[in-house]
Amino acid sequence: MTRLEDVLDAMGLRTFDPPMTLDYRFGSFQAEEGLFRCFVNEDDVIRTFSYMEIKGDQVYWIALEYPDFDQAVENIIRVGIKCRKTLGRHHAAAFIIAAPEGVGDDRERLETAFKAFSAGQDISVYYTLHIWDEETLRNVEQNVMEAQRRNRETNAVE
Repeated sequence: MTRLEDVLDAMGLRTFDPPMTLDYRFGSFQAEEGLFRCFVNEDDVIRTFSYMEIKGDQVYWIALEYPDFDQAVENIIRVGIKCRKTLGRHHAAAFIIAAPEGVGDDRERLETAFKAFSAGQDISVYYTLHIWDEETLRNVEQNVMEAQRRNRETNAVE
């Protein structure tokens, strides 16, 4: 969990705790929707005492476990529909299943079901699915750290 928290922090992603909500023009998100936890880019929110208002149009939904195929797909569809209702026609949502043990033999089935669901969305809606097992999370961590190093070097030159 610590590695995941460090990676999400380095990516600038933040979550929130109930009863705080993430509000947008057409509704709001709870901190947890089914098996997913809501994260947003820190630069895209305005924080008040009881809620955060999202200025951007991208949310990240992160599951810390993989219960089974049916439950994962049902949650993705439910949260995806809520994204459409809350964020409107133009938005992006990344669904990340961050399960250290991975999803076993379900990876291909999950990707196929996800593609079928996202293909049924408006062209202005962009959904992605990421499955972060331990090895993938390590690679993501290396990529994020490398990007931060390049940014520091670029800023030092300026």
